[in-house]
Amino acid sequence: NSSNSSRYVRWVQLQFGWTGEVQSGRVRPFLLEQSRVVAQDEAERNFHAFYYLLVSAPDEVVTELGVKREIGNYSILQPMPFERDDYGYQDTTEMLTRLGLSSERIASVWRMMACILHLNSIRFASESDHKKGGAVIETNDNFASKTALERTARLLGCEPDALEQFLTTAEVSSAYLANEGVEDKAIQRNRVRVAEAERTQHALSCALYGNMFYWLARHVSGAIAPPHASTTEQEQEADDYSFSVGIMDSVGLEKLQHNGLEHFVTNLGHEKMVRYLLESRIRDEERLYEAEGIA
Repeated sequence: NSSNSSRYVRWVQLQFGWTGEVQSGRVRPFLLEQSRVVAQDEAERNFHAFYYLLVSAPDEVVTELGVKREIGNYSILQPMPFERDDYGYQDTTEMLTRLGLSSERIASVWRMMACILHLNSIRFASESDHKKGGAVIETNDNFASKTALERTARLLGCEPDALEQFLTTAEVSSAYLANEGVEDKAIQRNRVRVAEAERTQHALSCALYGNMFYWLARHVSGAIAPPHASTTEQEQEADDYSFSVGIMDSVGLEKLQHNGLEHFVTNLGHEKMVRYLLESRIRDEERLYEAEGIA
């Protein structure tokens, strides 16, 4: 596995004019490895954008977002330097500007990167006076977790108490309460264990990054699509291209230290694609042999 791997599958389709120039196209991503946001193998690092923000963002941006430049301060980042880190923030910002994103939307992308870093800086502890050891925000770390919670909530545009409740509690349905003999069957929220709070934390991080990634992909696809066409028309026209080239860029087989459903789906899709290519090649060879009377 390469530390520079994109870890997602994409379909790129380019339409050519009669004289051979590229006129338009589309990009459609599939199967983003979202789990990479919170866990990587030993020889890999997280998505580049996190490093770009910490290493090469201007001081005023770093201060505004409340992040620290030291990679080791963040558990989801492995200290693996990459040559583009020194200018990646500027290059990425310039690229997004050329694609037509406003300065406000570009700033929101970097805010989301910082938000995910702060979110994963929150630590949980077991509530000692709770019979089931419910999760609470850690306070024995010089309130670093409380600070990370407040910064995450500010970047998400929500109240810290609401975010804490989302991470450390879960809704209990009236049916469950009835089985437990609780008279008041209104929906309640009970504290979850530390491991469950951490899973919620990781799931939220992956969802935030994934939604932002697909939003950017749709914008990129719209930027290179035929002019004056709606999204539906773009897809229909792309499917009907007479002079087009389609490129499927897929990741290879994955065997990580911790494999999940998305890795299984990625490997299954890879196997299906390879099988299709092999069978198509064999069929083409058989037709050629039959046409030449060799079969």
